[in-house]
Amino acid sequence: MSFTQENRVNVGKCDGCEKHCDFGVRHTERCRRGTSIGSGHTCSATIEDMSPVLGGKPIDFYVNEAGNLIFAGFEIRNGMVEIDGQSRAATDEVRNKLHQILLERALTISRLCDNYKKR
Repeated sequence: MSFTQENRVNVGKCDGCEKHCDFGVRHTERCRRGTSIGSGHTCSATIEDMSPVLGGKPIDFYVNEAGNLIFAGFEIRNGMVEIDGQSRAATDEVRNKLHQILLERALTISRLCDNYKKR
């Protein structure tokens, strides 16, 4: 059988169990003091959070293969985000890159699920 992606059966979702959880990205904004935007007051400084999503559930932290607790997402403060130890302006191009990184991270995290390829 030759390679095909006509039906995109394994694109954008986990293949580790019968649930086939979708991958996604959550993007939220909050006031610096922890109150979410839209709560009826103005906010002088916002923090944006971007996290990977598996099966509709945002993943803020996960345990990697070595047993270490890992922060799964990105935090954008004052229009700046840290990527690979370097601070960068959160331009549209950088935000698109973050989105792609988080989708790939969702795939990595999905393989660490207790139900992945359970027989």
